[in-house]
Amino acid sequence: MCIYYKNRTDLSYSSEEHIIPAGLGGIQKLPKNFVSSEFNNDISKLERPFLQDSLISAPREIVGPGKRGNLSSKKETKGKICIMKNNDDHYLGYLKKGRPYSIPTLKINTENGQSKFSFDATETNRDTIHTSFASYLQQYDTLIFRSLKDSTLSPKEKFIGIDVDKDNRVICYLASTNGDLILNNADSLNLAEFVRNIARQQAGSETHIPIVRGHVDWRNDYFRIFGKMAFNFLALVKGYNFAIHANFDAIRNWIVNGGENKYVKFDNESGDYFSTVNIELPPYAHTILLAGDNEFLVATIRLYEGASVEILLGESTNSGIITDGLICDWQQRKEYRLNDYLKNISQGSTPYNPLPD
Repeated sequence: MCIYYKNRTDLSYSSEEHIIPAGLGGIQKLPKNFVSSEFNNDISKLERPFLQDSLISAPREIVGPGKRGNLSSKKETKGKICIMKNNDDHYLGYLKKGRPYSIPTLKINTENGQSKFSFDATETNRDTIHTSFASYLQQYDTLIFRSLKDSTLSPKEKFIGIDVDKDNRVICYLASTNGDLILNNADSLNLAEFVRNIARQQAGSETHIPIVRGHVDWRNDYFRIFGKMAFNFLALVKGYNFAIHANFDAIRNWIVNGGENKYVKFDNESGDYFSTVNIELPPYAHTILLAGDNEFLVATIRLYEGASVEILLGESTNSGIITDGLICDWQQRKEYRLNDYLKNISQGSTPYNPLPD
């Protein structure tokens, strides 16, 4: 029986569930028979935008980790394509490890007909970038179009940018003040020839260091990912039979199906436990604290030492007082249970001993 899909029998168990998502550098996992592959696949549809588009995406893109928690520079997280600003000019680009990159972009002024082609100053294929851009435009039927809008753009400014995603799909970004720019086949061919003419004139790139002005969003559903992390840790601490208790059906169903959020909220009042007791954490660590008395079980989660999120897991099921925690030092690929971490600090020993793999 899956601790999330309690009433389903058509389930498989081919993978282990991370307590903290792998995309955030989480290491510890629940045993294989705790969480079904079906739930894993379903919740990933919410977890992916949580990692890439929410408030969490900003520190993740700046400090890491990369894809699936990888610390290699080749796996660094690449942010969403957005509209970027340098002084009074605009480009299309993304943020990676805190550094902004611009993608090949054609900027068109519809008022005076002037156009300008630009790409990132670090681009190594400068001799072919114009022709590659033009070739992509000529393959109109294979392009995937995405609209971007920014109300601070001038209505006369239109931007066309091209980027190849991780699946080798060619994405054509169309940016304007209200996101209504449309590119048809004939326009695409004409613009391709225009860019080829620029190449024949040997126009170079514009050297610029853009300032990102994208946006991140926060959907109420993202709180479900915090709920999942807290419930995963509860299952790790108290075991399978405890986790499937009916007292947790309410938050379990909310994590699975969404709906009215009665369980998770930002906590700006109680402060950070570790700061209160003067305990130093690893830089940008993630923490989960679990506390319960004879009435309720509550968890508190902080990611990247940011704002605290409080999770009401449910009634305590007469389990007595529970105090436990998990510290994720993703930069060193180590995780610690709270008591082990505190014990090592009291003994003055560093580095701390990680949890066993």
